[in-house]
Amino acid sequence: MDCIPHADDDNGTLHSMITKDEEHNMTFLGFLIFFDPVKLDAIESISNLKKLGISLKIISGDNRQIAAYVGQQLDYQIFGFLQGLIYII
Repeated sequence: MDCIPHADDDNGTLHSMITKDEEHNMTFLGFLIFFDPVKLDAIESISNLKKLGISLKIISGDNRQIAAYVGQQLDYQIFGFLQGLIYII
């Protein structure tokens, strides 16, 4: 689940990008919440992979709490997390 705060400036101008210097005279409008549920057949697919001797690695751009929650929803035991630096090329 992602939660994004939403605000507007006092003159109603629509901004696609806001800089730190522009974060004033704004009115908080609320949060946008996005939830992407686990697909219904995912648990069965993971079980079939396990039966074939295929181990699964979860790669996520989310934080480890979200990754753990997804693993829990999939009935998948997570043994550890590997976290690295972000590289921009």
